[in-house]
This record gives sequence, structure tokens and C-alpha cells, in this order.
Amino acid sequence: MKKISKSRHDPKGQGQHKGNARPAIYFSLFAAAALLIKLSALFLALMVPLAILISGKFSLIRSKVFWYPPLIIGITTLPWYLFTFDTLTEGAKTQWTISYPLQALIGYLSILAANISFPGLALLMVGVIDLQSFHPVAPG
Repeated sequence: MKKISKSRHDPKGQGQHKGNARPAIYFSLFAAAALLIKLSALFLALMVPLAILISGKFSLIRSKVFWYPPLIIGITTLPWYLFTFDTLTEGAKTQWTISYPLQALIGYLSILAANISFPGLALLMVGVIDLQSFHPVAPG
């Protein structure tokens, strides 16, 4: 007998990736608002692929709803950043090029690595070990 995963938010145990667009739209609007406030919110874009990689739910990529957030965020924020790009880069310490995001990511990761403490490393290892033992219950 198979167990069906049910929760208050997912009473049928079907998961959000079966076509429910509301969470994707909410995420898009909040992410767009964050991007319009501060450009470093662009790192929110890394959370989605990271969550898919960790959870192993690669089937989400084939869902139409999965692609709503990049489309909505692009439509709402790209015109603003194209219009204000010169102003944004005017006070920058370094010249902004297409490779700058990669350089910034490497720089931020090196700062993170230099400042992580033993308790932080221990918690990371506990999380990785716990993730390895996680086996989600398949619906149906």
C-alpha cells in the first residue's frame, strides 16, 4: 500500500508543479520587486536551479508554469534596468562587463568560504548528510 503525501497546501498530494500558477506568479512579483529595489536580488535566480538540483525534481523544468517567473521578472524589470543602466554603473568601482557577475559570484563565494566557522561547517555537513537520507513519499 502506497502512502500519499497530503498537506494543508496540497490536499491531493499532487505537488505545485502540476499546473498551479499562483505560487509562480507570487514568486515572480516579489522577486521583481526585490530586483527593482536592489540589483543584488538577482541572486534569487540561483535559488530555483539550486532547489531543483537539491530536490531532484528535474521534471519541473518541463512544466510550462516553471517558465512563468523568468518571463514575468524579465518583462517587469528589464526595461527599468536598460533605462537606468548608465546611472547604475556610473558610481561602480570596477568597469561592468558581461563577465562581472561571474567575478562577483567568485568574490562573494571566497568571502563566504573565508568567514565560515567550524559550527557553520558542521551544520552544513549535517544538512548534506540529512539530505542524503531523505526519501520523499511518491504520491499515488
